[in-house]
Amino acid sequence: MTDAEVTDRTLWCVPGGGVLYRTAAMADGAVHVLDGFFGLAAIDADIGQRRWTLRADAGIGTSPVAGDGVVCFADTVGCLTAVDAATGEVRWKWRARRSKMSKPTAADHIVYSLAHDGSMWAVDGLTGQPVWNVRVADHPTSNDPSPAVSQGSLYAAVGGRLLALDTTTGSRRWDVRPFGGVRQTPTVARGVVYVGGDEGLVAMDAATGQERWRLSPGGAVWASPAVDEGIAVFGVEGWYLTAVDTGTGQERWRVKTRGEIHSSPVVVDATLYIRNGKHLWAVDAVTGEERWKQETGAAQESSAAVADGTVYIGSEDESLWAVDAVTGEERWRLHTGGEVRATPVVADGTVYVGSEDDFLYAIHT
Repeated sequence: MTDAEVTDRTLWCVPGGGVLYRTAAMADGAVHVLDGFFGLAAIDADIGQRRWTLRADAGIGTSPVAGDGVVCFADTVGCLTAVDAATGEVRWKWRARRSKMSKPTAADHIVYSLAHDGSMWAVDGLTGQPVWNVRVADHPTSNDPSPAVSQGSLYAAVGGRLLALDTTTGSRRWDVRPFGGVRQTPTVARGVVYVGGDEGLVAMDAATGQERWRLSPGGAVWASPAVDEGIAVFGVEGWYLTAVDTGTGQERWRVKTRGEIHSSPVVVDATLYIRNGKHLWAVDAVTGEERWKQETGAAQESSAAVADGTVYIGSEDESLWAVDAVTGEERWRLHTGGEVRATPVVADGTVYVGSEDDFLYAIHT
């Protein structure tokens, strides 16, 4: 049983396991979440009924990833597994030379994952057969972020370097080490790749890898930037939120946030939403003017979700917060029985989120 309050907004509340800080995956009308360390569960998004539960042979080491009718994950012994989203049957399981794998990325019926032995693999999402593999590091690598796929290229951060690989053949298009290295999954927009690192933000031509500009704001960039309205926005070590002109690399504005920023910002309708410390901020994306600031409990590193005029954010105060996107006023707050560490998922008028009380919640927006 959970100590959460159940309100008229609560559509359902069901046991979901103990690894709910992982972000859920939506597929085939169900919410797919880790169920304990060895399980994956599909919960019907409308009624909260458990459709199926998969018990894995080894611990599941990543968040589930949805793609083309399957849900994929990497386990702790090195297997990639694809599960039928509708039935829970294992479609295929594949292992790369006894090496552990990073969180996969699924796109266009292909699953991409970096092996900790330094090889990048592309696996057919329907059959589980390898399509290609290339050596991307001459040394063991781990804790690298999942790659990004855009316009026929795979962009992967490996050991501080950034590589662009052809998604069809795996051939290397370019391989560079950006100024300050790479800390996170790159952001790709309008033919440009943006990466943050220990020295700031770098923009590179997506086709050639040539540096277009760099900005050294005086601290590290810990999360992927958001790109919209002609600017790239990111948090900087030292408690700053910074916006850069995507064309020139010139700093547009800087806001002192009085708290470290470890999550990626979200930009919707020319407004930027970011969590730092105990506060959720809304900032005009063009001018940097603060629109509002709302205290939302204890610090958290997950990103916000924005839908239909409401911002949703989890908190260590054991609550899911819903804040008006325009005014910053609290619309409602759902108290759960544990910390809410995952980024909420919003679909069809319902917000889904897991809590550290081992329950998964569906709440009417």
